[in-house]
Amino acid sequence: MNTRLVETPEGQRPYMDFMPWIVTPTLTGCPSTTAPIGLSATGLPVGIQVMGPFWEDATPIEFAALMAEEIGVGCDAAGVFGLKLVVKAQGQVRGVC
Repeated sequence: MNTRLVETPEGQRPYMDFMPWIVTPTLTGCPSTTAPIGLSATGLPVGIQVMGPFWEDATPIEFAALMAEEIGVGCDAAGVFGLKLVVKAQGQVRGVC
């Protein structure tokens, strides 16, 4: 695992550098999601991890949808990586990727 590298705008980083972001929600049992916030200067997607309170799975998803509306992050016709994802929050469609 120490030899696996991930390409980032700042160059390659060891995969294990990302473990704190993965382990924290897993060990605490808190729900989390990743939300797109734009593109880097080199065109790579940039996102943030949103964590919610214990047993509130919808909270980080709704926050991510509201944030996407506010900052105007959208998707092209093909969606993200060619997939279609419908984000629903409070029973309403908030975004389609």
